Amino acid sequence: MSLQDLAGSNTGKPAVCAASAPFDDASADTVLRTSDNVDFRVFRWFLKGMSPFFDDLFALPQPPGSISTDPILMSEPSSVLETLLRLHYPFPQPLTFSSFDDAKPVLAAAHKLQLTRIEPVLHRATLPYITENPLRAYGFALRHGMEDLVRLAAREFLMVQDFAAVQDSDELEGLSVAAYRRLLVYRQSCIVHLRQQDECIWAVPNTSWTCYACLSCVRHSTECSSRRRLSSAPDSNVDFRCAYCGTAAWFQQYMRQVAQGLSVTPSAAVIKDSGFITEAVAEAHKRCLGPCHTLAYEHMQRYTDELHNRVERIISEVQLEIK
Repeated sequence: MSLQDLAGSNTGKPAVCAASAPFDDASADTVLRTSDNVDFRVFRWFLKGMSPFFDDLFALPQPPGSISTDPILMSEPSSVLETLLRLHYPFPQPLTFSSFDDAKPVLAAAHKLQLTRIEPVLHRATLPYITENPLRAYGFALRHGMEDLVRLAAREFLMVQDFAAVQDSDELEGLSVAAYRRLLVYRQSCIVHLRQQDECIWAVPNTSWTCYACLSCVRHSTECSSRRRLSSAPDSNVDFRCAYCGTAAWFQQYMRQVAQGLSVTPSAAVIKDSGFITEAVAEAHKRCLGPCHTLAYEHMQRYTDELHNRVERIISEVQLEIK
């Protein structure tokens, strides 16, 4: 089998035309001809550096009479191949897709050609559409054997609240009951693991947060190990306090809302829910004329960053079964 026959057939196609710069370099030693008859002129060393697919391709013995500049026939259209090649050139433009349908052929081609270096870029560009319908992305990724994309879609599925609202698609039609069950088992395992790690989620890394330290909102015991005021603290009107003295009522309300949210949608996105944070800060402003009144918003932004990362780490300990 020749290089020219390996990737596909191009019979009955439009007239051959050259790709746009920089893929029209006459000095290039390799021509990739797409399914819509567009010739991309690239250097062999560049393709071999992109992927082991091309490295193995060029190692194949060639029939007598063939020359290196004979076009290699690709099964991908020019729009897909150009996207993949440009992502490997220096200073690539930011990649965007208009829909999941727009992303699918690029994802499939990158997987087929073993372009693992750009897979994270492709996944980031596709993420808005994965979030929109994670079940569809899950089915698509399973069909093509894309394990990283399967796991990404499964993580986004954790945020789905109304299963009946998930839009139908061809990918769902092809999703087996067993594969869907494994996804549900993964979701439930995340809920259970978060419940078991509740103390780790709310562990106090810094008791200077106003929800722990405020003298107006928290009743501190006389045995509090850090009773004295530390005038050198970044927030001069906040004491460092013992974590065992409790938390402000407005923060306890936030904790209850987050716990309830995680029991339904086991995702770190719950921690940064703007509704929960806004309600908590509003309560702090209403209840407290002391440190919480002025510091609640700033501290909640910083504290929830830590909580978000903590929940992400806990969820990452749960493994999705893929078959």
